[in-house]
Amino acid sequence: MLASIDDDEDEEENFAQVMKRNQLEKRMSHLKRCDKQHRVAERAQRLSRTIGEKLQGRSASTLPPLIHTSAAQYMEWLEKPKFTFKDQPDFSVEETGIPRLRRELLALTAPQNMQDYENHVFITAPAVIEKIIRTVREDIHEGGFVTIADAFEVVGQKFMVPWKTGVVEVFRDSSDKSMKKLRADIPALQNRINMKVEEWCKLKFAAFNRAMKGKGVLPDGKSYAKSPQSGRNLDKELSDILTPGISKWANTHASFMAHMEEAFCKAIDQLHRRVINELDDAGGNMVTVEKAKTKWHNDKNSYPEKIKTDMMVLVTDVQRLTKRASDWAIMKDGRENNLVGSITNEWYDDIHDAAPKLKPPVPGRKQKKVYEKPGRFQFQKNRMKSHFSGSKVQFVEHAFQKLQAKFDRDTEALVDKHFEIINDILSEFAEHLRGRKMLDYQISEHGRAIRADLKELLPHLQDELHQIQSLFPQRVKEEDGASPSKFANYADLNVDDATFPEIYDRVMKTKKPAQAPKRSTKRDDDSKTKRMRIEQS
Repeated sequence: MLASIDDDEDEEENFAQVMKRNQLEKRMSHLKRCDKQHRVAERAQRLSRTIGEKLQGRSASTLPPLIHTSAAQYMEWLEKPKFTFKDQPDFSVEETGIPRLRRELLALTAPQNMQDYENHVFITAPAVIEKIIRTVREDIHEGGFVTIADAFEVVGQKFMVPWKTGVVEVFRDSSDKSMKKLRADIPALQNRINMKVEEWCKLKFAAFNRAMKGKGVLPDGKSYAKSPQSGRNLDKELSDILTPGISKWANTHASFMAHMEEAFCKAIDQLHRRVINELDDAGGNMVTVEKAKTKWHNDKNSYPEKIKTDMMVLVTDVQRLTKRASDWAIMKDGRENNLVGSITNEWYDDIHDAAPKLKPPVPGRKQKKVYEKPGRFQFQKNRMKSHFSGSKVQFVEHAFQKLQAKFDRDTEALVDKHFEIINDILSEFAEHLRGRKMLDYQISEHGRAIRADLKELLPHLQDELHQIQSLFPQRVKEEDGASPSKFANYADLNVDDATFPEIYDRVMKTKKPAQAPKRSTKRDDDSKTKRMRIEQS
């Protein structure tokens, strides 16, 4: 068909014929690729069937996983970042087998075995020894769930009060630092405000007073004192001047909130460790304590996860509050309730009612009210200038202070709301423990003999465990960016006594500030980067 198209069109080809030729060429290329893939797949199946004979007759169930790869085709995918249909390799990345081979190599059992050994030596074995210690101690067998609940409430009270205080301190500090970023911009913004006020003072008297009476809104009018005046919103004009500063404040505060989730995760992990340690030290037999620990963090909806979820909601609520405060300050969508209006409404009333003293009337003569110099209109203009730029705290400074004060109040209200929810979660756990019946049992003579033998064997087991732990290399710390999504059943957890502001400072120091990616005209030819991009596509 391609030949017939070429013969029919000896001269200039029209658009329809060109499209037909391209479709036929693509169809032929597709069929060739399908044929090649089919032949390669048959060859792979044939090799898989005959591999048992080459490996001395091993059955298919005992064979290692077979991965048929095509490195040549894989290298074609790395050759260019983009392919035309004509130059596209015959096999997709997955069909080359290379990604599967890489996954198999990364999932080899050697590193998994090492991790299993480490978990056993540093987690499972200490937990078993801790259970032995609790079993041989006779002074803790009398305690029940009520005793554990009392101990848990003490831990909750000791942790929650400073935690809440620290969270409020971090939020306030973030707010102060965000506002501090605007200090250098205040003189320039105030200068623009002064220029805007001078512009208002050039309005006609009727238009000026109409704007003051309308709380800064001057509607369209056919005539205000001999000349028409177009409508304008004085508050919106002020808000537009403040918008760059408000946006800078919102972006700066958002950068501080970017690390709050991780700080909350570390704080929740700290609470979890304290609770586990307290449950281990609380009075009660081993079965009672293990049931309490299981209810705490091994349940389908564990209590640490509930607290973590609420803290993530708190961060989201604060982020939404920041956006609402920014929209309120810049009069987004022309909203009447706004930052500038909350300041200027009283000022407009005062300016509208302002008037100088009247001149004393001339006896025996009727005359209209005559104001002393400089006259009422000029007096109102001077009053406006004194409000916006003549006071000790000028307008821009006053507006930013009002914005920060309102935002801090709303933030603290959110913190109070969410920490009440957390207190309810902790109270729910304590009430659950109190509602359970005591698991008491009588120890037989045979059981006492076993406990006596365990007590004698315990020092030897502890020494053996320390010797085994010393054989391991120094443990690598978890990456700072990782968050504790699951809480391990540790028996001897070390508790970090850092306050929440200290935890937040650590997270901030380990994180580099986000930077915009640099644009470059240089082509990215790194093979590793291409490979990762291709395999993720």
